[in-house]
Amino acid sequence: MSPPRYKNPQFQKMYDAMLAAAADCSSELYFEGRPHRGAGHRTAFWDGYAGIERSANAIPGTLRAVCFSAGKAFAKTNPGIPKEEATWLPGITKQGETNQ
Repeated sequence: MSPPRYKNPQFQKMYDAMLAAAADCSSELYFEGRPHRGAGHRTAFWDGYAGIERSANAIPGTLRAVCFSAGKAFAKTNPGIPKEEATWLPGITKQGETNQ
C-alpha cells in the first residue's frame, strides 16, 4: 500500500474514494459506462483525468482539488478513456447525447 497523499484524513478519504469509484465502471463517476460529470466532485475528477491545467472546478484547498488530483493519478494508471469523453462539451446534456 502506498503512503497517504494527504495529512488531512478527510482529504485522504475522499482521494481514496474517488480512485475506488474510478476503478468501478458502475460507480457514480460513470453513466452507461462513460465518464459522467454533472456534479462538482465528478467534474473536478474528470478535468484532472483529461489533463486540464487550470480547472474552475478545482479550487485549491478544497475537496474538489482532491478529486482533481485523484483524476490526474487515475489517468496515469488507467489511460484507456479518451480525453474527449472526460471533458465537457457545449450542447451535451448527458455524455454522448446532444441537446436538441
